[in-house]
Amino acid sequence: MTFHYKRKSELKKKYQQFNWEVEKDENHHIKLTGSLKEKNREQLITLTAFKETDKYNILETYSYKNRGWNKEEYKKVLLT
Repeated sequence: MTFHYKRKSELKKKYQQFNWEVEKDENHHIKLTGSLKEKNREQLITLTAFKETDKYNILETYSYKNRGWNKEEYKKVLLT
């Protein structure tokens, strides 16, 4: 199993409450996006894998959007 498929499985297992979508194109580009919306907050996890010669490059990003963050919420997100 290649790394990006293994990582995809790990993310889906760890973040089961997220809604997951997979995009794949003919050039071996794979994008997995997980989203979770709660009240005024939205969390996104994006795993992008693209083939370069005979190997895959992997990019994994996390983003948080929230309205009216207080200091405790801000610290909690940074420390998780």
